Amino acid sequence: MINPVDSWFHTAVSSFYNSNQGQPEHRFATQEIAKMSKALTEFAQLAQNVKNAPSKFTGAAAEGSRLIPSRTKDALFQFRVDAGRYNDKTKHLNVNLQVNSQAKSPALKDWVKKNTTHGKLATATFDTTAEDKDAEYTRVLNELVKLGKEKLG
Repeated sequence: MINPVDSWFHTAVSSFYNSNQGQPEHRFATQEIAKMSKALTEFAQLAQNVKNAPSKFTGAAAEGSRLIPSRTKDALFQFRVDAGRYNDKTKHLNVNLQVNSQAKSPALKDWVKKNTTHGKLATATFDTTAEDKDAEYTRVLNELVKLGKEKLG
């Protein structure tokens, strides 16, 4: 199966191919990736300030349900974290970073058009038994941002 982000990147680079010189025009694609990377960093900063966010990352979270942020903040955050599968044995909750349909960034809007709002940009695992839930929350946010940036190129 073709990775949707790889497909998006290939399309972005191909569309800006400079036919006069036979060389790819990377400038625009690189700028768009930089904008998405910046938006991911901003998301992590905003997410750090969501009140009681770590308490939402539990085994009781229904798969596919939104964990953060609230829907009223979709445009501001541009991304969301949804609950994935919970493993009863390990007490780990998979969480998925996804782009919101209300994202402001044109690059993110384009990503949504190609991958839908259910396209997973990154997945991480939250240890629901962690003693320090705030530290675990920060670790997971950092991992989601890192993986999201890697997937974008």
